[in-house]
Amino acid sequence: MKKKKAILALSLLASVSLIITAVAAINDYTNGKAIVQEQAVRFSDVNVSDWFYGDVQYVQKNKLMNGISETEFAPSDITTRGMIVTILWRLEDEPIEQGAHFEDVTKEAYYHNAVSWASKNQIVNGYDKKTFGPNDVATREQFATIMYRYAVFKKLDTSNVTSLDKYSDKGQISEYAIKSIQWANANGLITGTSDTTISPQDDVTRCQVAAILRRFCERFNLLSDKSVIESDNTIGDNIDGQTTNDKKGNSGSRDFVGGENVGAEDGPDESSTDNKEELPEAMKGVDEEHRPTIKVNTTYGNSGENITVPVEIYNNPGILGMVLQLEYDEEAMTLVNVENGDAISDVLDLTTSKELNSGVKFVWDGLEIHPNQVKDGTILMLEFKLSDNAVLGKRYPLSFEFKPGEIIDNDLQTIDITVNQGFVEIDQEK
Repeated sequence: MKKKKAILALSLLASVSLIITAVAAINDYTNGKAIVQEQAVRFSDVNVSDWFYGDVQYVQKNKLMNGISETEFAPSDITTRGMIVTILWRLEDEPIEQGAHFEDVTKEAYYHNAVSWASKNQIVNGYDKKTFGPNDVATREQFATIMYRYAVFKKLDTSNVTSLDKYSDKGQISEYAIKSIQWANANGLITGTSDTTISPQDDVTRCQVAAILRRFCERFNLLSDKSVIESDNTIGDNIDGQTTNDKKGNSGSRDFVGGENVGAEDGPDESSTDNKEELPEAMKGVDEEHRPTIKVNTTYGNSGENITVPVEIYNNPGILGMVLQLEYDEEAMTLVNVENGDAISDVLDLTTSKELNSGVKFVWDGLEIHPNQVKDGTILMLEFKLSDNAVLGKRYPLSFEFKPGEIIDNDLQTIDITVNQGFVEIDQEK
């Protein structure tokens, strides 16, 4: 007997019931927030077993780095010059100082005060008098140089240097960065990506930045009166050599590095037992790694252009029916087209509200699903027209919601799914 009638009845019931508009971007139990209690860092992509776990915990607790959302840290994503300067500016308690004026650093940019402070104190210079390059990807040698100059600014001991002869790629180090890397290597801040390589031209990733910041602060006792982190996390010699994602690559993530509508909330404070929430019944017994997850990809675009945002599913449980509602900022973007994704296009029919606006509902229903039809991948392709008035550097949330009982598996059982929300970030003005 076909099961379509059952799911159609469910969809009809769901469509006439109100789905509460999200005030917060993420639902408590559908965003990976309620995870294993032993894990103090509540990012779905940072696990206790990761070498950088203690480092992420350290920079999070000391408010040096945030996640790209409440549920993601994006450890393998790249770091920009503007991000690094902002992190050090935070470490310095965010002073307001008048430094050099660069044409590519606007007053509205989250890194404006940080760049002004850093340039005044000779921590980071521009490429020339007009250009700073805040959105350029930082390399390992650039980061070493910035940290060295910051150490000089702090009047720390920079006399300890070492030979780099054991690294076969030492010839790739730019002349300006040699002393900085000698110092960073001697003090255990930047080690090799292998026993014989130090990879000075590689992009520096977010987990590497977290690790180096922690080593720097502990080596020079900078946060001893602030930090509450204690960890026996062992750092190996090759841990800096992590893969990086392209600036507009698959993960599409960047740091929320401060400023109104740019900074992200830190993860929940584990110092209080009030934050330790009970898992809903449907989630018990399912570990975080294998929990069904819908991910809204963070996407970058320029004001005035059209962009496509993929919505993906992982650990697909074999969905027979589903109702999702999307909320977004209509002043910044307009939803102009929606297409079913390749993960479910052959097995589930998609219907949407007649009008594509914030609050639009997506309803999927289908027949009994054969096991070989169940796969991970894209469930939705959302096409947005970005407004000419969209603010440069601002992240606009894309929030998906569903009510309990609105996602049904092939056995007509209701299931809960983690939803990792996404953003649209404006890269350039029109």
